[in-house]
Amino acid sequence: MSHNSVPRFRAQYAADPRCVPVIRGEVKAVARELGIEGEELGRVALAVSEAATNAVVHGSVGRDDPHVGLRIDVADLEMFVTIVDDGDGLKPRPSPTGGTRMGAGLAIIAALTGRLDVRTGSEGTELRLTFPCSKTGSRRSMQLTSAHKSEARLAAHGDR
Repeated sequence: MSHNSVPRFRAQYAADPRCVPVIRGEVKAVARELGIEGEELGRVALAVSEAATNAVVHGSVGRDDPHVGLRIDVADLEMFVTIVDDGDGLKPRPSPTGGTRMGAGLAIIAALTGRLDVRTGSEGTELRLTFPCSKTGSRRSMQLTSAHKSEARLAAHGDR
């Protein structure tokens, strides 16, 4: 996270396919507040859906009570979306031309974001997607409204 970023939303969900549209909706709501719209909002939604789906499908294998975490942080001109799972980490796949490769999902996410950072290991995987924001939207107050804070707390505790 950038040292100048401000937290906008935090939640943790049961690693179930039903959490994917919820995660996508939360991210889209913040993105709209930041002036992201139209085709760019579609790219945000698709990248977040891919990341959340990967966390549910791959991060829950062999876990009794798997979870997917969501963090949204905002800096002056960027929105950072972090999706975290508690799986066994990313495993490279054999490439048909020799060597190894990662799955198509990460390539799709990377193509849709301004930047994709991946941390992985035996404790899980963290994908940090960076999206540019409009100057107008990103200069709005970064403080959550009381209503939004309540919604965030409900979402964070509702699926436990």
